[in-house]
Amino acid sequence: MAPPACAAWKAPAKSSDGQIAPYSGDTDIFIYPGYQWRCVDALITNFHLPESTLLMLVSSFVGYDTIMHAYQRAVAERYAFSAMVMPCC
Repeated sequence: MAPPACAAWKAPAKSSDGQIAPYSGDTDIFIYPGYQWRCVDALITNFHLPESTLLMLVSSFVGYDTIMHAYQRAVAERYAFSAMVMPCC
């Protein structure tokens, strides 16, 4: 599930120029690596569980390999995952 802030902006920004337009209705959102963002250019989040949909959201910003490298380093350094915050921009 995408964070509500991202979900709220994705559907109204369907035009190729990224302009936000009035929108009312449902949307079927699944954001994954390769997704072309149109109006969101930064994301601040924490580490998410491997193979989760939230990890796919983060991977869409910086790439799957970059996220996996960050995870490997965090495990090696024994980071407390619940306390980690990762800016993605």
